[in-house]
Amino acid sequence: MTKRKLLAILAHPDDESFGPGGTFARYAAEGVDVHIAIATDGAAGSVAAGYEDTRERLAEVRAKELGKAVSILGGT
Repeated sequence: MTKRKLLAILAHPDDESFGPGGTFARYAAEGVDVHIAIATDGAAGSVAAGYEDTRERLAEVRAKELGKAVSILGGT
């Protein structure tokens, strides 16, 4: 039997966590290969008050957050 695969293409870093995150985790736990592709780097996202120094490296911060989230959800 061929292993099932799931590919999600999302617009922004953090979209994997809002809404479909539970679905991704469930399928990964069932042995489905879960792959998550993000269309933007998140550099244009908002920065909370007190974190203005993050603005210059926001894409880097978002990439690290995304990597951790995808790992927790069981995807690649």
